[in-house]
Amino acid sequence: MPENLEAEQQITVSLEPWSNDPNIDAKTHLERQVIEVFLVALGLTENCSKKIFLKGGILIGAVYASGRNTADIDFSTAIEPDKDFPAQLRQELRGCIPFTYVTECGI
Repeated sequence: MPENLEAEQQITVSLEPWSNDPNIDAKTHLERQVIEVFLVALGLTENCSKKIFLKGGILIGAVYASGRNTADIDFSTAIEPDKDFPAQLRQELRGCIPFTYVTECGI
């Protein structure tokens, strides 16, 4: 999160109850697990974790235990446009996703 946000403006949410909700079907469960692994990996990236912010249906679902289901991930960012950014993000995620998958999935 931006360095200038006060602590009371920041929230930390566990995605585990949302991704492992016993009331969802198998397809939704798998989608949510994949989203959780991606978001945790994104949070581990060195250059993006405090500059890319989750918004939209997934955030509402995770924070408020909403039944609203969505499979797309909506973000805002404080990163200036740069043609090299997608490659940089891809590189960072490649280093974080295997670790996240093993950690989050208990493998």
